[in-house]
Amino acid sequence: MDDVTEEQVKTAALSKGIPTIDHHRCSFCNTMVYYFIQGEDLFFNPGCGCSWSPPTQSSWQYAADWINMQSNSEIKIGIAKRFGLED
Repeated sequence: MDDVTEEQVKTAALSKGIPTIDHHRCSFCNTMVYYFIQGEDLFFNPGCGCSWSPPTQSSWQYAADWINMQSNSEIKIGIAKRFGLED
């Protein structure tokens, strides 16, 4: 899979109406932390069952960087699919 741009990530997620994108499960309480979309903006919700932090605005570039930094192609494709991108 080639690297993606922030515009590709944003366009894919918005066109498919994806409301949330799982990031990872907390290693202590197993609660999912995730991105969510409001309008055309991307936010990250780091709060879980054992620690609470408020959601913060993120950027589509940060999401693209998260995808592009993956060295394992299967993981890269899996994360890209969460945002609605095809491999």
